[in-house]
Amino acid sequence: MSRPAVPGVPRHVVFSTRAVRQGAGSSRLVLALARGFADAGDRVDIVADRLDAPAVRAAGARPVHPLRAPVLQRLARRFLSRERQLALRARAVARLGAGLVVGEGDLPRQDVVLVHNIVRREVEALGAAATAEQEAIAVAQERALRANAYRLAVVGSELTGREFAARFGCAPERIAVVRPGVDPAQFSPRDRPALRAATRSALGIGPAETVVAFVTSGHFRLRGVDALAATLARLGEAERSGLRLLAVGSERNAQLLREALAGAPVTCAPRVPRVEAYYHAADILFHPAHFETFGLVVAEAAACGCAVLTSRSVGAAEIFSGEGAAAVAARPDAAEFLPLLSRLLHEPEWRASVAASQAHAAGTHTWARYAVAFRQALHAHGLAGA
Repeated sequence: MSRPAVPGVPRHVVFSTRAVRQGAGSSRLVLALARGFADAGDRVDIVADRLDAPAVRAAGARPVHPLRAPVLQRLARRFLSRERQLALRARAVARLGAGLVVGEGDLPRQDVVLVHNIVRREVEALGAAATAEQEAIAVAQERALRANAYRLAVVGSELTGREFAARFGCAPERIAVVRPGVDPAQFSPRDRPALRAATRSALGIGPAETVVAFVTSGHFRLRGVDALAATLARLGEAERSGLRLLAVGSERNAQLLREALAGAPVTCAPRVPRVEAYYHAADILFHPAHFETFGLVVAEAAACGCAVLTSRSVGAAEIFSGEGAAAVAARPDAAEFLPLLSRLLHEPEWRASVAASQAHAAGTHTWARYAVAFRQALHAHGLAGA
């Protein structure tokens, strides 16, 4: 599908995605890449069933609705099947005649698949808790990606690359690992002194309490709420008495968390665009997700100087080394997490060392670097638009 670039003529790059929504992780990937291409002088379109048009334009791209008019697109989402909406989006992409098409693996053809989830792996992690809709999405993704209608798959971690190769029969040489980034203007340890005390005060958290943050947005069960509850239940009485859990996310998930923790001290805070204030208020981010292809919340919290406790089932854990990696469990279960959480709570000096190491690692992964690395991967694989 890719076409050679013509000297002196801007390349035309099209992104195809189901939705561009404020704050969504997959949307941030697309917008960061669009900005990188636009800054390089390329013409960029983003085609999506659901579009945040101002965010697209702010990234230097043109928003394109499959049915041209936003009002028609809203009607399509309401009355048409997922398959029919996909067909309309594929037709819109084809009409544009792009030099490079970056999709999610669901188009009849695309040059690059931007992999931000592996639904079958998530369904397996959830077990009996998986829904019929998730199973249907997993089947559709498997059918599309096994058709091999792409030239390159870009994944956010080695973990995802291994899963992708094994599940979809993709040769390793057709997979490029390009790790997402953070916005250093928003997520930085330098803001911690200014935001920490004020945010704690606003949330009613005392200065002496040790705050463990848990982000409940996204799929609640996949985030590892069972491992969270089991780990906290195994803490000693003295450890629990000085601990406050800060739950960030939807009110529905916050209520489910209160029920799962059966009376443990929980402070709930809504998910907001400027979520960094919560990371600065916390001492530890506990991210016990069963599986995550990357996990932007891990990189963002670490970039703020908050110590992160997670496992190797989360792709973002791969950016840590040294002391930062010492707080990464082998598996996402309570037996693995308990000694690490206990040490982080009991040894503030070690917690500070972990946080400093992780902050340095996360700070080197920016969105600007992500866009450059993506273009380098295209160039290495001989794709137009690099």
